[in-house]
Amino acid sequence: MFRSSNRAFKPSVYETGSRRKRGMPRWMVVLFTGVIIGAGGFWFLQTNYGPTRITVEESQQLNQQITNLNQEQYALQARGEELSQNLQQTENENSRLLAQHEQNQQQITSLKEEIDLLKRAIPQDPSGTPVGLRHATLEAELGKLHYDLLLMKRDENAQDFHVTIEANVEGRYRNGRLGRATPEPFTATVGSMSQLAGELEYPEPQRTLTATVVTFTVKDSNSGEVLGRRTFNVN
Repeated sequence: MFRSSNRAFKPSVYETGSRRKRGMPRWMVVLFTGVIIGAGGFWFLQTNYGPTRITVEESQQLNQQITNLNQEQYALQARGEELSQNLQQTENENSRLLAQHEQNQQQITSLKEEIDLLKRAIPQDPSGTPVGLRHATLEAELGKLHYDLLLMKRDENAQDFHVTIEANVEGRYRNGRLGRATPEPFTATVGSMSQLAGELEYPEPQRTLTATVVTFTVKDSNSGEVLGRRTFNVN
């Protein structure tokens, strides 16, 4: 039998130096290219559209501003708490004053009722004049007269009267003779109920006179009109 002259090909484990080495696989080239393009795109977006980076000095200034704002906030909070406390104290004081006012009003009402009872209890001035001399407490000394008068308007709705009060004193001297004295008049304002107290001195010639009877005449200080007159015995 005849053998073929062509030798069978048998691959060798070792490549000969005459063969050219293979390059980087295509898929790896595509991968690296994508990574580079992506990194460049990220840098572009970060640079142009991303948040602006600040310097160290700007960062310190920003931190200082934040610190100042926090301090101002704390100060405002403290001020707000102080104002809140002041408001609460004011409300408490207003409540106390309101309660005190209501109590005072009750006392005033009670006093008015007592005054009305007192007015009805005091004997009327029988003269029926605009000003009534309702009561008098008189104490005589040698040459002097101590008085305590209660005058009231007949019409409580009428205006107060500005009056001049004259006193005509009858009495007895130390030698027993009867005599009269006219002390200096005095002025007053007569309201719903007016109490007048004081001392009258007699003129020099009557300094030894002791009063036994006194007549008080109440006149309008402007017109001189007689508004009331009454005679009292001296105790």
